[in-house]
Amino acid sequence: MLHPTGAAVGLIEEAEFGENTIELQNGDLLVLYTDGVTEALNLQNQEFGRERMIKLSQQVNTLPVKEIVQEIRQGLEEFSEGKPLADDTTLVVCKIK
Repeated sequence: MLHPTGAAVGLIEEAEFGENTIELQNGDLLVLYTDGVTEALNLQNQEFGRERMIKLSQQVNTLPVKEIVQEIRQGLEEFSEGKPLADDTTLVVCKIK
């Protein structure tokens, strides 16, 4: 899990960003997403949340990337129970081989 150390890109025009390097290993799954994914609400106004995203990613990590994206999208749709998404939802999945 990578944790943010500053403002979101594009939020502050003059923001400066540092650089960091991580080493990914064979079998690692890199899942990048916008806050619209984790902040998606269901009919009870509960958020999809980071923990649900992590759990779902772990459950499907052996699938091909295309299917991982489909499973996460389906999980988000089922969670939101037909409630429209209020924010953009972007998802990028990379599997290290």
